[in-house]
Amino acid sequence: HVFSYSERPGTNAAKLENKVPTEIIKSRSKSLHKLSTEKKLEFYRNNIMQESKVLFESKLEDGYIYGFTENYIRVKTPFKQELINNIISVKLDNLDEENVIFKIT
Repeated sequence: HVFSYSERPGTNAAKLENKVPTEIIKSRSKSLHKLSTEKKLEFYRNNIMQESKVLFESKLEDGYIYGFTENYIRVKTPFKQELINNIISVKLDNLDEENVIFKIT
């Protein structure tokens, strides 16, 4: 997880003289967020066509049910009531525009 350092009043860090300018903090954070997204997509791509177990959640969005693999890849498939709170073995298929891997149906 990427987050910017935020100074707290009364701490030793708040008393430091050579503080990193806000613009640099924002730029570094943006770069790290971009790198994080790239690494996540690379990890997802490396798992395409692999067998994986998915625990499906009860949340229904736009006709899909979502779940997570054992290694935290977010997966979606068309909603089926019987998937809720069940662990199902699936073969990961591809990425969509939300960077979510579809389950082969």
